[in-house]
Amino acid sequence: MAPTRPVQAPKRVRNATDGPRQGGVKKRKKSLKEDGHLGRGRKKTWSLPWLKRLVVLRMCGLHFSEIFELLNVLSGGTTPNVERTAQYNMKRLLGDGWKGLCAPDKETSRRFLTLLAGSEQRRFEAKSAKRIPQAFQDDRSLDTMSSNTPVAPEQANPSITVDPSVFSFRPMDERCVTFEDVFGIIEAFTSFSWDIPSADTALSTYPKPPEQEPRFTIEHEVLPAAHDEPSSTPQFQLPETTLPTISPHQNNPDEWQSVLSDQSARISEILRRFSYTSLDRTLIKRVARLRYSFSSYATSNMASALEPSPNPPDPNGIYEPPLIRPFPTVFQTFRYSIRLQNRQLVHKCCSVEPNCIHKSIAKAIVNHGIVPGATETLQSLESALENLFMHHDCSPLSYAQDCAGCNALFFAAGLGAPLSVLSILLDPQLVHRVDNDNRTFLFHLDLAGIAPAGCICVSNGGTGVSHGSAFECLMVRLEAQGFNFAYTDNDDKNFLSWLCLSPYFRVEWLCSLMRDNTKWKRRIDILSRLPDSSELTFADRLSSQDRATLAGCIAGWDSCDTIRVAYSGVNKGLYQSRGLQHLHETCFTRTPVDDDYVLQTVQKLYTQGANLDIVYRPDGATLNTLALKHGCYKTYAFLTSLNNNVSSQDSASNALEEYAVMLDFNRSRSSKAPASLTARSMKSLARLLKRD
Repeated sequence: MAPTRPVQAPKRVRNATDGPRQGGVKKRKKSLKEDGHLGRGRKKTWSLPWLKRLVVLRMCGLHFSEIFELLNVLSGGTTPNVERTAQYNMKRLLGDGWKGLCAPDKETSRRFLTLLAGSEQRRFEAKSAKRIPQAFQDDRSLDTMSSNTPVAPEQANPSITVDPSVFSFRPMDERCVTFEDVFGIIEAFTSFSWDIPSADTALSTYPKPPEQEPRFTIEHEVLPAAHDEPSSTPQFQLPETTLPTISPHQNNPDEWQSVLSDQSARISEILRRFSYTSLDRTLIKRVARLRYSFSSYATSNMASALEPSPNPPDPNGIYEPPLIRPFPTVFQTFRYSIRLQNRQLVHKCCSVEPNCIHKSIAKAIVNHGIVPGATETLQSLESALENLFMHHDCSPLSYAQDCAGCNALFFAAGLGAPLSVLSILLDPQLVHRVDNDNRTFLFHLDLAGIAPAGCICVSNGGTGVSHGSAFECLMVRLEAQGFNFAYTDNDDKNFLSWLCLSPYFRVEWLCSLMRDNTKWKRRIDILSRLPDSSELTFADRLSSQDRATLAGCIAGWDSCDTIRVAYSGVNKGLYQSRGLQHLHETCFTRTPVDDDYVLQTVQKLYTQGANLDIVYRPDGATLNTLALKHGCYKTYAFLTSLNNNVSSQDSASNALEEYAVMLDFNRSRSSKAPASLTARSMKSLARLLKRD
């Protein structure tokens, strides 16, 4: 009989009350130590300190292959070597354009590394200074004084008013985008059949706004190229040793020093293989060994002067700065309104009147400087003005006024007429008139026409009295007619509050008027202290150098509240700005500091043409440095977008780039700070360095 299979027992169905199954496939335990990311998306294979090092080294110009080898040596082979994951992290932290933020060449990379390494060096110097008695610090400071040490005000030359290192250019120079089109209004006249050269021909006879020097200059020395060995300059011959950024092991310091020496040798060999110079190798090792696990950077850094803000900003996300010039200033808006008024005047008056005086003014402006025809056009303008008063005796001004109440003199001033044209129109019936906004013709004056010219008194057969400039000549002529220079408009602005915003304005014109003239000195002193509705004076709109020049000219007048340069200790260039002082009292004294409110106030000052570059605090702080100190990153981004004077130095001789490193970057080195804060600080630093 054939064998049969044994009868198998029926399978038993498991109940919910049964115990755990023995053997088989088990469910994976949830362990944060293994991965730290159990949800969807790419796995988080970079721990926080190493991710910050990745961002810093890549922003400094090192490639991923170089970074992977360095971090593997420092971490003992625990960091990943997947380039795609590293690229994803850089894009997540810095945005799509992160490659454009990295250092493109070895020179820029060296500047990044120098600032970061110098930040750590100053941290140790600040700690050491706390342990040294004050008497020894004073003796040591006497030994280290050099020719660059600031001189006390009483020891300085009285003719020098301010240190040139704090000079900044006029804040409105690069904002006036319509000044080059001096004769833009005359384009409306080209549609008529009378003989006027084109606007391009007229522009060629007038100078363009003066070219401005770069606002941002790097104070660091330019080092040799990457493939060359560094020169024998003492300050850059740094030994290839590691900084004491990692505390030595307490139990076995000899073994710990041996590990550090071995790591340093291996890193030097890697960097030498990638053709880095001795200086670059030293800087890279210093930056790569920076600590990113401080429990609190405020307690680890003893520099109380650079104490971080008690309310750090929300690090979630990276704030993108607004576009440059996001809105027009009041001066730009005013110039644009003049152009619109003149165009309306062309259609309402010049197109219907055969002998319109505006046509004669336009012809005289265009033909100015052209030898054939210049005299004839001026004579025709005089005839047109006489004809205007002759045929309109009952109301001579209504014929030449536009909808805004501007007469022929306003029209010529707004077009940038030269002094030879304005002198013909300086009739008492036209000079003392105001428009609908209570502004005289000086408010409408475009300085492009009189800036390059000189005095015309001698050339016209005058009494032999020559003035230093056409502006001075115009002011003297107006003074002879009893013109009211202290007249203010509806916003309490005087004529200098508008003229000082023009790129053609020169403060030397005012100094020439005040020279040996007490009356003009008193007049300008009063105008410089009259605030408008925005709590700004015309002096608050001047650059630091112009304020110093003006203060030196007014110093002879006995005034208790003049715009003189104030000194505090060894700090130079402290200016009393009403607008910035009001900003500091209303914004930075609050607890906590509201970044949005500060940004709104700064934008309002910007629209009014205030100089936002000046040093106005006794500690040498500018508005940029205060924004960084208080964590107002939106305000700081807005100020940097305006091309402010970022190279001005404070009392600690720290440039603004170093402030960004010491405050923003060092705050991100805390163990609780996210990597996005490190990325944001490096992004801000890259934006500053690339502006050179």
